[in-house]
Amino acid sequence: MQIYGHPGDRVDFVSKSGAAGAIMFGDPKSLCVEFFGKPHTEQGNTITYFKGAIAIDFESEKVSAIHIRPGASSEKVDVFLGRDKLNGLSHAELAELAGDRPVEAEFAADDTPKLSRVSFTG
Repeated sequence: MQIYGHPGDRVDFVSKSGAAGAIMFGDPKSLCVEFFGKPHTEQGNTITYFKGAIAIDFESEKVSAIHIRPGASSEKVDVFLGRDKLNGLSHAELAELAGDRPVEAEFAADDTPKLSRVSFTG
């Protein structure tokens, strides 16, 4: 799967088969459920899919943040910020690429570029 984050706007999801769709920041919860199906878990204002690989936060029942955990899925997940691939970037490279855009990343360990989690916000 390839996931393209466009902070402040949307997150695009492209499956291995080429099927694609997007979740827009501000979309109602019902559209997320229509897109992905019934949530695997639902706790408070967060729903998750694919063993926690995708988590969606809501404020006032509208999408406020989308969190991607590439290693949580059994399928290979590549994460992009726009057209720039984030997998394999160092902390410094990712910080430079992100600039002041609303994207945050966590790494598996301080000395490795392996993404643990990427969060895009509206």
